[in-house]
Amino acid sequence: TIEADLNRLTVQVQSYAAKRLEENTPRVTLVSESDKAEGLKLGRDPNLVVEILGDAKKLGIVGEPFNALLDYLGVTSRKLDDPLAIHTPASSGAGKSFLLDAILSLCPPEDLIRVTSLSDKALFYKGENSLVHKVLAVEEVAGALGARYAIRSLISEKVLKSETTIKNPLTGKMETQTSVVYGPPAFFETTTNPETDEETRSRLIIQTVDESVEQTLAILVAQRNAHTVAGWERKLARSAILARHHAFQRLLRPVRVVNRFEPLLGYGDGRLLFRRDHPKYLNLILAIAFLFQMQRPIKQSATIGEHIEVTLDDIALANELALELFGYSLDDLSPPSRELLRLISDYVQRRAAELGVDPAKVEFHRRELRQALNWSETQLRRYL
Repeated sequence: TIEADLNRLTVQVQSYAAKRLEENTPRVTLVSESDKAEGLKLGRDPNLVVEILGDAKKLGIVGEPFNALLDYLGVTSRKLDDPLAIHTPASSGAGKSFLLDAILSLCPPEDLIRVTSLSDKALFYKGENSLVHKVLAVEEVAGALGARYAIRSLISEKVLKSETTIKNPLTGKMETQTSVVYGPPAFFETTTNPETDEETRSRLIIQTVDESVEQTLAILVAQRNAHTVAGWERKLARSAILARHHAFQRLLRPVRVVNRFEPLLGYGDGRLLFRRDHPKYLNLILAIAFLFQMQRPIKQSATIGEHIEVTLDDIALANELALELFGYSLDDLSPPSRELLRLISDYVQRRAAELGVDPAKVEFHRRELRQALNWSETQLRRYL
């Protein structure tokens, strides 16, 4: 009797936990007429990208235009069949979390799932459709190491399936209970670990924040203006910025995107790594076109239904972003390590000129580098 009661209780608790995490029935959020007008105005603005970056700046983001735009495209891509997945490695205190927080605040709350940590099986107990057209953001990879396999499966296979064995309380026989969670969501994660494993590189776009001295000075200047009249005006304008972006995002329709230029595109074919990055590049183009859907005619096809088409301007913007971002995933060094190597090379050249010797004969210690480059001891140890 006790065993039967426990089995029934277990089934009920699992069901309750799944519903608490996310109901299967999608929530419908009504958009007021005033918000709808602002959302349509934003979506139809020919300078939409400029508006997005301007609002990002008003939310406190200093510099980082490529990262801010990529993250916004990631949020927008949640309604596509192949949403973007973005991995952001950077030092502690570099501003990666602030950047992500600001951009994610522009996503409608009903479409955003943010977690600090994930257990191994947490995603398997989500509601069946709870991740469809949603944004899933993990604040720190270290808090979700056990869920890495589930996350990668969601991105690649677009579904999670699990089977558990329970005893039927009526028959006493063991039965298999199947759980299915559909995806994929748009995915974001940040980490302080500069090393990126191959599984992550193959599925996620790697971006990094600017850790230069110049960027630090710019951030300090912005912080010192936070409580000026202009600073308070920006803070008071925050709610209006969020409202219009939430309205814009809610008004985006999940239409297909057709790229008739795709067979003409080139990406290079000299390295095996291109196989994993090429699809990211193609999906980036689709995300850009999808962002501009309110400025494109909705076409109808007997085979694929409603769709919009990619323009050459979309490809040009994707190329600009790809040049800035995709080089990181092809590099054996992380971006901060690559920058450090460049700075060391410059330092050695200067020292060689001062000493009048061959650069190959210049020796240096970490302390000398720290003084010359103004890097912290922790930062320098990590990237050396």
